[in-house]
Amino acid sequence: MTPTASLPMYNLPEMRPVNAQFWEVLRGLLMEAGLDEVPETLHFDQVPVPERIGPEMLFSQVCGYPLETIFSGQAVRLGTPCYDGPGCDGPSHCGLFVVPAGSSAGQLRDLRGGKFLVNHRHSNSGMNLPRRALAEVADVVRPEAARQVRVLARTPPSPAIPFVTSTATPAATAEVLRAALREFAHNPRYAKARRGLMVTDIVDVPAAAYRGLLDYQREAAELGYPALARQRRKSRWTQMPRLR
Repeated sequence: MTPTASLPMYNLPEMRPVNAQFWEVLRGLLMEAGLDEVPETLHFDQVPVPERIGPEMLFSQVCGYPLETIFSGQAVRLGTPCYDGPGCDGPSHCGLFVVPAGSSAGQLRDLRGGKFLVNHRHSNSGMNLPRRALAEVADVVRPEAARQVRVLARTPPSPAIPFVTSTATPAATAEVLRAALREFAHNPRYAKARRGLMVTDIVDVPAAAYRGLLDYQREAAELGYPALARQRRKSRWTQMPRLR
């Protein structure tokens, strides 16, 4: 079995050099610590939500919601990055509802009858958090695209997307991975690489905080909105809910 490493969550073409630099640093730290069979490069073709987290996964980043649902028992969290970006606060983040820059909408209720784009039905910030927000009513990477939209509202907060390894990874190896992440996060030598990722720290977040994502699922159901309505898989949009 050949170990794999990937960073599929923020795998935009313009982010690949930064991600590759991160892995180069982390790989060096892992090899210095005596780990064998460390992947030479990242697997850039890894999809954000794979069918499963297999025993070959040495290092990756996986959305917190599917870790508590379809991937339950398949991965071990290694640390949660703290991002320096809009909607981020320490190791937590939120989703942003964006509308065309010329939209007249002033609040979520104004979007009644509109279309909501869903990136994946198992996504946390792309589905679970928006579902919870909608239930209440039932810059630097791509500046040109950003200028065509504006932020209308935010979703509830959530723990950020953690770095993980497979549950098949030996516990001693997982500890080496955690130590390497801490070194990357705190050593001034890697400040430039951290800035490229917009990462200010990597911390341990209690498992209970991620289990809390299921509370959003439950609360949305209690508010009468258990699923984003009228999902269409090919176009990945959903009709906005009827509002009270």
